[in-house]
Amino acid sequence: MFPCKFSNLQKLVKQAFNMRRKTPRNALMPFGIPDSLKDSFWMDKRAEQLSVGEFEELIRLYEEAGMLKK
Repeated sequence: MFPCKFSNLQKLVKQAFNMRRKTPRNALMPFGIPDSLKDSFWMDKRAEQLSVGEFEELIRLYEEAGMLKK
């Protein structure tokens, strides 16, 4: 089972891949960037470089920051 809400995983992954060759820092701007992620290495990788586990961790951090519903 996912450690995050599946609909949030779908939203974030879709948005991350929607903008080609963009980093999550740019692609996820519509959601805002939680302070806990501003300097994260995840934000400088491209979506295709992130594993499913890394996306799950991103979503968990967004949920904890209150930027996505749990």
